[in-house]
Amino acid sequence: MPRLSLLLHAVATAASSSNRTVSWWLADYNAAAIPENTAFVNSPAIARALSSTLHCCDGPRVEANGTLVRSTAQEDLFASIVKAERAATSGAMRTAPILFSLSPDPAAIESGAAIIHAIAGLVAIATRIGCDGWVVDYEPHANTTEAHAVALAAFVAALGDALRLEGRIVALCVSDWGVLNFYAELSASRADLYVSMSNTYGGKGVVYEIEAKLDVVRMLATFPAASVVVGIGTVAPASCNCVFGNTGNCTSNYYWTESTLTAFVQWLEAQGVGALAVWRADIYPQYCATGGAPRGVSAWMAPIFAAFIETGRVPTTIKV
Repeated sequence: MPRLSLLLHAVATAASSSNRTVSWWLADYNAAAIPENTAFVNSPAIARALSSTLHCCDGPRVEANGTLVRSTAQEDLFASIVKAERAATSGAMRTAPILFSLSPDPAAIESGAAIIHAIAGLVAIATRIGCDGWVVDYEPHANTTEAHAVALAAFVAALGDALRLEGRIVALCVSDWGVLNFYAELSASRADLYVSMSNTYGGKGVVYEIEAKLDVVRMLATFPAASVVVGIGTVAPASCNCVFGNTGNCTSNYYWTESTLTAFVQWLEAQGVGALAVWRADIYPQYCATGGAPRGVSAWMAPIFAAFIETGRVPTTIKV
């Protein structure tokens, strides 16, 4: 089976439990991420609860005029991350997808300059570092119009076409705000994966739960079912001493409890969702320096994700 077919088979999802996947967002900021990521994917609890990895958030820079700024140091770091994670895992995980994030300058997307100037270089970087493609984590806060969404879809479509020629894939993050909320327009990107980073991240109460479920229903109604990946945020243990916000050591408090996460994952399974993407709350700017395994993630979370992969049913002994 050709490389692209193998890769798409690895990320494709369906109703059968054998095809369920859980990807984890891991850090790529500096060399300190290498031993931490390696230890994380190799820990027994996570090894059962992990199908592939996504990396955030220091991707290649695409400037306003569409120029791709290449950095040998950054590419060497990314190559080392890929090598370490491949070596740390075993069996099928050694060929599981590893994607790095990409956040082009909005001006380059809106003008189309990124299509003209950056795509060939992005494919070359993916080939050099040995990753399986890019996850477009694009979050502009200005001019969040339908036309902007159309331009983003055009860029992702062109990037995906170029990557697939080399046996690689592209994923696109979608959300419930701004340009990322134009699901119909973004479907024209033909992304291999659509990853939510919306209200699905956190169990913050009934209103958030309703909105999260509406997001999932919209995704399933708009994108191919096998491409839908539902994002979920982690809850850091108390020992992490989180200072929330992008200037602290944790991005947000996602408020899940064992029972609410169990119920949500059960609901996702009932809708036919076959893929999750878990965002580590302590991913920015560095992982929490707390003991235990896995570090920075409450111990009760991994078994829920492992059961989703292994049996297709999350634990049912918890009252929900």
